[in-house]
Amino acid sequence: MSVFERCITEKLLMSSPSGKIVQVGSGSHCVFELPNFTPDIAERLWVRLVLGLTERKLVNGILDMPIAQQRDHAIIWVKDFKILCRATGANQGLGFLEKLRPSLPSAMTLAIGGPTGVGKTTLILCLLASSVGKRVRRYVAYTTRPPRSNETNGVDYHFVEPADMQSYRSNPRFTGFVEARGYWYWTEPSNFFKVRWSAPKAIHVFSITQVHEFLARRDIAPDLQWIWLDANPKVLRQRLEKRGDQNVAQSLAQNVRLEGQGRTGLVSLYINTEVESIEASLQKLLDFIEES
Repeated sequence: MSVFERCITEKLLMSSPSGKIVQVGSGSHCVFELPNFTPDIAERLWVRLVLGLTERKLVNGILDMPIAQQRDHAIIWVKDFKILCRATGANQGLGFLEKLRPSLPSAMTLAIGGPTGVGKTTLILCLLASSVGKRVRRYVAYTTRPPRSNETNGVDYHFVEPADMQSYRSNPRFTGFVEARGYWYWTEPSNFFKVRWSAPKAIHVFSITQVHEFLARRDIAPDLQWIWLDANPKVLRQRLEKRGDQNVAQSLAQNVRLEGQGRTGLVSLYINTEVESIEASLQKLLDFIEES
């Protein structure tokens, strides 16, 4: 067994300890049996494998790891190595070896970032309502922050009570836990993984403000491009006070910390929302999408 194969099988067993590797084909495939196979269980295994193997620098994020699911089995590719996931004792033959690895559809993946009060949510909502809105797939993060008066649960964020956060942290479906201004933010990557492999010409949109969060997400989605919004701190304070932000001082302190982060070479497009109107900001983003 090669080092690459051994790393894959080790990560399989770590990701699903109840599973069992029953066959390994040198350099080509393995068969992984699960006692209670379902497509949902296979999908969670796939997500954990993508995250784990990406962290080990063995794959280039989701670009290297498609999945094909059926009711009674799933095939996961790790580059050209195939993993057949099935129920314990199932009798699927090895015809899956002839199945060709799917090609990743062309798409665009954007991260909209910037300090609190700069207009990230407003720009994303305008993009959804624009001429390309039907192509936009927005991924809503989870947070322990209380909703603002103009925010809707499940649309702006999935709002979670702080007391319930531990159940999310212990669930492998959720990743990317980041603390900001005393609140926690995290994501559920499986939906993005599925849509990225199934929606040609889609525009995938995240909201990301931290450098380390962007770098971690770019490891998973190497085509990720960062759009950074900015404005004068005095303007940001006025906006926060106008919208009734409950922690203006805390938000401004977080903005100062963001200013100190090095984003040189990471940002693909800068938009100054103090100078640019929301219409001009949207047009600048649409021009960037068209040119890319």
